[in-house]
Amino acid sequence: MEFWHYDIKRKKLWAAAFSIGSFFPPLFFGLIIGNVMLGLPLNDKFQFTSDLSVIFRPFPVLAAVLVIVFMIIHGASYVALKTEGALHDKAESAALKLWPFAVFLFIIAVISIFFFFPERSVNPLM
Repeated sequence: MEFWHYDIKRKKLWAAAFSIGSFFPPLFFGLIIGNVMLGLPLNDKFQFTSDLSVIFRPFPVLAAVLVIVFMIIHGASYVALKTEGALHDKAESAALKLWPFAVFLFIIAVISIFFFFPERSVNPLM
């Protein structure tokens, strides 16, 4: 964001770089959490022994989308809290519009846990 003041010609480039840079960490975090929950194929030396398609299984992708949506809601809520006027209204509207989608994704994720982890339906605390 600071580069906007120093490089006016490429303001759109820096905005895109900031947006992309803000998108990938929650994506990777969600993929990592989803894969940790499912488990990854490791050998006896704890080295990854499969191809990268294993990382993009349905449950980790669902977890990544859920994390991205929650991060967008978090950012929009923060902007709405710290600003006034039109920007406040846009941020508040974005956060309020995304909440039903986030709740829906969360319910789908909780239900899908029982499909990906059938042993958890016997004893959910195990």
